Amino acid sequence: MSGKINKIHQEVRTGDGHRLGRKEFKIFIDEDFALLPVRVCKV
Repeated sequence: MSGKINKIHQEVRTGDGHRLGRKEFKIFIDEDFALLPVRVCKV
């Protein structure tokens, strides 16, 4: 699980995974623009 989450974080940071992550994961954008995955859909 942690490995997949880390991968998602990296993809989101690059920006390419932002679109995919937004569809599969509900991500809240913090004031510091930090992306935190709240609920993970069944993969």
